[in-house]
Amino acid sequence: MFLALREIRHQPARFLLITIVVVLVSYLAFFLTGLAYGLASAYSEAIRNWSASGVVTTSTANQNLMASRLSARQLEVASEQAPAAAPLLLQAVVYVPSAGQEERANAYLFAVDEAGPAAPAVTEGRYPRAGGEILLDATLAREGFALGSQVQLADSDTTWQVVGFTDAQRFQTAPVMYVSIDQYRDRFGYLLAGRDGEVAAHAVVLGPNATPDAAALEEAGLEYLSSDALISALPGYNAQVLTFSLMIGSLIGIATLVLAIFIYVLTLQKRSLFGIMKAQGIRTSYIVVSGAVQTFFLTMVGVGIGLALAFGTSVALAGKVPFAVSPVLFAGVIGAFLLGTVIGGLVPIRTISRIDPIEAIG
Repeated sequence: MFLALREIRHQPARFLLITIVVVLVSYLAFFLTGLAYGLASAYSEAIRNWSASGVVTTSTANQNLMASRLSARQLEVASEQAPAAAPLLLQAVVYVPSAGQEERANAYLFAVDEAGPAAPAVTEGRYPRAGGEILLDATLAREGFALGSQVQLADSDTTWQVVGFTDAQRFQTAPVMYVSIDQYRDRFGYLLAGRDGEVAAHAVVLGPNATPDAAALEEAGLEYLSSDALISALPGYNAQVLTFSLMIGSLIGIATLVLAIFIYVLTLQKRSLFGIMKAQGIRTSYIVVSGAVQTFFLTMVGVGIGLALAFGTSVALAGKVPFAVSPVLFAGVIGAFLLGTVIGGLVPIRTISRIDPIEAIG
């Protein structure tokens, strides 16, 4: 160990380039990890924050909340599947400030029961109860909305008064707005006309520890989805996660390969030195471990700098990119980097073990 660290101290320029490579690759891996987790959270955090085990949708909806339409009878059957169950009504909306600014943005409007498992935790203000009241995700507060502000939805003459804010409530990357079920039916009842009568709900959210009767649901033309299954079924979610995972894995693989090549080249350059060491009775295992420790130390320094740069970039771009930190994911990336580089550092074992002291010394 001391041999490896002493070599780094006396010849820092030799190891500077590989450290820079580790910094750049790890920085990109950490930043992509934060982006992947941030995008996944923005896609699904409204569902993840439910106090629910899952939802019941129509079996013909193809696991799509927006395509599900429950009749009154189906709503009754679905509500019997758990002690805590509540209907969910939702739609995609475009909102504009009541002042009439031209800039518009997308959002989702959720109508839930205040006491139901899908109700969000209010962080400021209160839950909407009276007509024309609305609860907003906290991201909209950063756009200038405050308690008492007016929100106008596009293609609607109705304005809504902001009475509260909630945190971490986004669905498919768009902020969620909450109203009461009665308000939704009053303002958007024309959207609830179905082929077989009025749509009673788009889905039913079941509370924790629900034990749905699959046979009863199938007979009623319904399907139960756990919260995780519902999130996985969101359009583009799995493709997005897989894409980022492959990119991050490729970066770690590239770092491992580069380090392995670097250590191998160094080994070839130090054949005579290793020959002298072996002639002095130093074991091959000691030489190999010294090289692995050297690689591990360089990687730790590079990964630490890369992590700091990723955090710094996220602070500089706060609110502009969906960057989020997951300690578990970041720890996994760090562990993968360290494991990969140690493996890369052990690549020259065969070369070192075959060095003949007499031949190497010349």
